[in-house]
Amino acid sequence: MRPAALLRQLRGLLRAHRDLLGWWWLLVLAQPLVPSDHLLGRDDLLPWLLLAVAGAALLRARPLGEGPHPMLRERRVGADRWLRRAGSVLAPGVLLACHDAGLLRRPHELVLGGVLAALVVLLQHLGRRHGTTAWRPGEPRELRLAGLLLAAAGGAALALGLLRSLVGAGLVHSLATSALVGLAFVLVSGLEGRHRNRLQRRAAGRRDGRSWRPRLFPFLLALGGPTVGLALLLQLVGLLVGGVDFDQAFVGALFVVAWAAVTWTPPRPSALWCVLHEVVPVGGLERARRSTGALGFDTPPEGALRLDPLRVVRTRKVHPWLVPVHDRRIAGVDDPVRPLWVRPARPPASHILGIARAEASWGAALPRRLVLELGAGQELATLREGDVQSRRLVVLRTWGDPTGERDRPTWRWERRARRGAVQVVDASTERLTLEDGDIIVLSTEGVARAYEVELGEGLPPEDLAGFVRVPQLEDYTAVGA
Repeated sequence: MRPAALLRQLRGLLRAHRDLLGWWWLLVLAQPLVPSDHLLGRDDLLPWLLLAVAGAALLRARPLGEGPHPMLRERRVGADRWLRRAGSVLAPGVLLACHDAGLLRRPHELVLGGVLAALVVLLQHLGRRHGTTAWRPGEPRELRLAGLLLAAAGGAALALGLLRSLVGAGLVHSLATSALVGLAFVLVSGLEGRHRNRLQRRAAGRRDGRSWRPRLFPFLLALGGPTVGLALLLQLVGLLVGGVDFDQAFVGALFVVAWAAVTWTPPRPSALWCVLHEVVPVGGLERARRSTGALGFDTPPEGALRLDPLRVVRTRKVHPWLVPVHDRRIAGVDDPVRPLWVRPARPPASHILGIARAEASWGAALPRRLVLELGAGQELATLREGDVQSRRLVVLRTWGDPTGERDRPTWRWERRARRGAVQVVDASTERLTLEDGDIIVLSTEGVARAYEVELGEGLPPEDLAGFVRVPQLEDYTAVGA
């Protein structure tokens, strides 16, 4: 991967997970304020790590399994949602109380864990309306399952506490602490899920006729990742600094926050709104003006024609563009569950520039790149939708490849551009990529237009029906429009 692409991907990851990064910085700032004799200041780091899990759950918790049937819309109730989320935040406290009951041999800690578990079940009951759907194929028994899940997780935490009380400090202590962190991820994710969704998918079955089975890999990954990774990290930190205590709590909190980003990834939209802003060139003897003073194409600029991606002048005319989102590695991801009725057609991915899709990179909340399949090898003399080879098309990228040489000229002929800053589309071009801020220069029948690409917000799957018409060629090349 080139350094420029790596930097863009890293910037996109930081933007997507800025909420978790903010929570980690808050933990780092609060760590020196915790007294040494406080519960959170224990040298085994368990209370601090479970606090990090609770904060990440408040920001990002979601179920690990499949949601409701893809053709059913969930009911969204704001107050009920936050009641359920409050129960998920308190769930790590149940694990801590049960663990301390086994480690310190204090029965009242076990009573505290039971009270917290009852409070979690109560909050789940109060927020029962959130996430429900119209189809109810069987009795959900949500409260009973939540109680069983809390009892099983509390029993595992109690057993780990007893194990730590019998074994001296060492690798076993690190594994027990790490396993409790992984168990907290699984417990929160299990409380966020709805048994009604599993009943719906089981009743519907799969498209190929097989019976539906829940996926266990996300739960195993959420449990095993912290158990192994955090234990190795704590052992490595102990070897480097001569032992682990509360001074190294920020390292464990960083791992927890990073694993929360892996486990609770934000949901990807089904489509991405984009806008193409019409821009105008400026002359070599005049200064670039903003949109209020932009000149039209009927007024020639003074001096040599200039088009600098860093100094563009937008007009007031924009073109909306809705691009479907697909996974980067799998073309056309779809839910394999059997549909309940005939599904309406997805919005067409075709555009006057080509067949477009938004690629969702790993860990990113929103796609930040568009990919257009131009259909290389088509007849150049025939003008049809998606056949951009019959027109002159150039894409100007603001920065290009920072490691490349200045080997191609831009529209400012006295300068040289970095490699990748100019994408010339010809008959051999099969794939074209567009990023935020790119400028498309399109020339058709002697009329040139320039458009700046702006990537916007995603569109949830339930709002996919309200789609605008497919952009036509005259939308971009009509003179005086």
